[in-house]
Amino acid sequence: MNVKKQMTDIGKDIKILKYNIKRKFKKSVVLARNLFDVCKVTCDTQTSLEAEAYLYSVEANYFIFNRKFEQALDLLKKSWKIYENVARVKDTIESISYKEKINQLKTNIRLCQYNLNVWY
Repeated sequence: MNVKKQMTDIGKDIKILKYNIKRKFKKSVVLARNLFDVCKVTCDTQTSLEAEAYLYSVEANYFIFNRKFEQALDLLKKSWKIYENVARVKDTIESISYKEKINQLKTNIRLCQYNLNVWY
């Protein structure tokens, strides 16, 4: 998010900044995938589901940045379903944080749907 803010502040070195952002997004996807792989082996089912939803949302953000809205939309919907199921299981205090994540995902889903409708 910090790099995105810098991108709006800087005008002339935008190509270098976009390259750096893309590289950081790729790195975050790799780290999220590693986290999911570790959680799948060592953690309980709920934690591995949360790691999977996190991986999907990070990958979706990477696809949104690369303007691949169809792939991003698929991943966001998968992440949304996982967070929704986890929120049903949790108690009311913990479910509030999951509902907040779902609202953030809905915003990105609307962004993808808008861009898909515009481009197709």
